[in-house]
Amino acid sequence: EIDNVSVRELYPFEAYNPAEGTVLVEATQTGEGSSFASVAAIVQEGAVDTDALNIYRASSADRINFHIKTGSAAQADLGFTETRALGTAYKFAGSYLENSASVSLDGLSRADDTSVTIPAVNQILFYGAVNFQNNEHSGYIKRFRYYKRKLDKVTLQSLTSD
Repeated sequence: EIDNVSVRELYPFEAYNPAEGTVLVEATQTGEGSSFASVAAIVQEGAVDTDALNIYRASSADRINFHIKTGSAAQADLGFTETRALGTAYKFAGSYLENSASVSLDGLSRADDTSVTIPAVNQILFYGAVNFQNNEHSGYIKRFRYYKRKLDKVTLQSLTSD
């Protein structure tokens, strides 16, 4: 279900910085959809299973993660031990730069992944079946924001806190 959506087409993905960036998602998953439900992903057209930066909810553990995959090789899968049950709203941010990926969930942060190769990507998907996911996310996105630079951990925490 999509309600009150405005979309601006970026051609050809003009705001994307291929070297670094940050994605922020405020969402609520209301149904299982699949065991790994993708909320939002930045992907390579035609290579969504091999090159992607993906925010997803793992229903088996009720956890929100940030997965980076380049050339079919997992580069990072950053998440938290804190869970978010179905119907619980959350704010999640993931930032990336070659050899540096950071995440924050509802004001919490965790250690960076310092061995990351960033994929070449050219489109944003919402609720798409990407990476290792079989089905789409079932729920709501309140806000999605893309920044064309890697924001520091303090800023990520600030963006995801109440």
